[in-house]
Amino acid sequence: SGHYRNGTMPQRLSALYALGEIATPEAVDMLIEASRQPEQKILSRAILSLGSTKSEKAAKTLIDLLPAVNSSLQNQITASLIRLAPFCPEAMLNSLRHPDIYSRRHLITVVATMEDRRVREALKDVALAEIDAVHHHMDWQEKVHRIGQKDVQNLFYDTFEHLNRQA
Repeated sequence: SGHYRNGTMPQRLSALYALGEIATPEAVDMLIEASRQPEQKILSRAILSLGSTKSEKAAKTLIDLLPAVNSSLQNQITASLIRLAPFCPEAMLNSLRHPDIYSRRHLITVVATMEDRRVREALKDVALAEIDAVHHHMDWQEKVHRIGQKDVQNLFYDTFEHLNRQA
């Protein structure tokens, strides 16, 4: 595993693959460290190897990484989370509360693959929350349109002032 940090690129990638297969807590920690590296090949291999570990810690790391990477790596994270989901169903169900809407889309894909009796209810709750958010957004758009842009700017300014006074 020493090769992961400072061998040739093929050696480093092989070491990361091996760490995923070993999947000890120490190996998971090294893969998590590798998932923070800027090199695309290293990051990609770390993401794929984390998916082999059956580790909840690996799953949580990948969930946290979702909003910070490009769409190709997000798809790799999704694939890894699908492999991890049977080993940490609770973390997967809780991930549906993720604040980032784009990450949540990937997490819904993961949860939808799970064979857990709680999945249907969890997905229903997420769908209803999304519908509420859309309605809320549409309601605000309608109010902004009706009130006029200048009045909306004044409203936001007044709200901001009020919040500053409370702080």
